[in-house]
Amino acid sequence: MIPSDPSSPAPPTWKSGTPAGVTDVGRSDDLVLVQVTLSAGRSTEQNQAFYARLAALLQEEPGLRPENVTIVLVENIRENRSFGNGEASYVVLPRERWR
Repeated sequence: MIPSDPSSPAPPTWKSGTPAGVTDVGRSDDLVLVQVTLSAGRSTEQNQAFYARLAALLQEEPGLRPENVTIVLVENIRENRSFGNGEASYVVLPRERWR
């Protein structure tokens, strides 16, 4: 578990936010975490292409090392989204109007 207090040191099993043994990526302490919330439904291949493209773009500008880019996709179903007024937007919007 990553400590919630940023001033406290990370437990020895963690290096730059990655659990020990999960990956052997040689990242530095300049870790960047990108979290994207999106509707479920993309294939593993689509996700892998997205990871590669985003890492490449972030390498081009602002010059991040791909090893330092961690990407997390958080998928949910459309009914679990509210875009305002306290309503499940896709529940009240007719399906033919979904984009």
